Amino acid sequence: MNEAKHFLMSKTIWGVLISLAGVVMSKFGLTPFDEATAQTLAGEIVSMIGAVVVVIGRITAQTSLKAGK
Repeated sequence: MNEAKHFLMSKTIWGVLISLAGVVMSKFGLTPFDEATAQTLAGEIVSMIGAVVVVIGRITAQTSLKAGK
């Protein structure tokens, strides 16, 4: 891990953001579904997808992150 990449190029960061989006979707009902159960399920599915992306990103990471340009 000698090189550094911008943090938005990280699969791990994107996985976390996707997981957070799932939580927000569940909390505020921001899904295309009307029923509360379907809204919760949609948010949980998005959160699980994000968690999988985090794990894959962490396993495949080969460079460190930098916050700036």
